[in-house]
Amino acid sequence: MNLQQLIQKSAVFLAMAVLPVNHAFAAGADTFFAFLAGGNEVTASAPNTGDADAFGTATVVLDGTTKICFAIIVNNTDTPTAAHIHAGRAGVAGSAKVTLTAPNGGNPGTSSGCVTTTTTIFNAIKANPASYYINVHTMTFGSGALRGNLF
Repeated sequence: MNLQQLIQKSAVFLAMAVLPVNHAFAAGADTFFAFLAGGNEVTASAPNTGDADAFGTATVVLDGTTKICFAIIVNNTDTPTAAHIHAGRAGVAGSAKVTLTAPNGGNPGTSSGCVTTTTTIFNAIKANPASYYINVHTMTFGSGALRGNLF
């Protein structure tokens, strides 16, 4: 196991720890994860358009019928400017469906919180998480520095 794999595995547990501590999740809340990497980022016209050195993890909890709680950890990238959940299978660029809080500028950078979405988007993510991905944008990589599909 290399250092990046160790950090990714450890980050899943850390992400769970930084989810909003004042939020009690409803029974039956669904939890999904994503391993983020710059090499996963694509645009409509080209693959591998992200920050080649960037990596991280994301944890997403679908709670109730419209609440999405999240924790994101990124490393080896410049200051994040935005983060989203997009529709799109691995290797496919898709439109942003849910806006999340961008990680702070540290290395590692972190963010967490809860947002509300529509029941349509919530149910679509719940039914087919692999068709949605988390991506993080930076000033240098405005279309996305790193991404990973939910599982």
